[in-house]
Amino acid sequence: MTGYTFTGLFIISLAAWRCWLLLSTDVILDPLRDWVLGTTEVGGGATHYKRAKLATFLGCPWCSGFWIALAWFAAWHWWSHPNTVLVAIPLAISTVVGLTTKLDD
Repeated sequence: MTGYTFTGLFIISLAAWRCWLLLSTDVILDPLRDWVLGTTEVGGGATHYKRAKLATFLGCPWCSGFWIALAWFAAWHWWSHPNTVLVAIPLAISTVVGLTTKLDD
C-alpha cells in the first residue's frame, strides 16, 4: 500500500461525499433525478417514484455512497494519486464550504 497518504484519502473521501450529495439531494440535479426516477407528486406533499428501488439506492449513503467511494478509490489506485487528488480537491473544498455554512446557521 505504498503511496497512499492520509491526506489523499481524506480529500477523495470528501469528494466522494460531495458526489453522493449531488446525486442524492442537491437541488440542481432535481430535474434529471426526477426524470430518471419517474418522480410524481401525490396529494399531501407525498412523492411517488416509478423506480422506487433506484430512488432508495440513490438516497442511501451506505448503498450508492459505497459505489461512489469505490470509483474514487479505483481512480486513485489505477490512475495516479496526484491527478486523482487534483480532480477531487474542488469537490472536497465544496464539501467543506457546505459544512461550514451549516455551522453558521
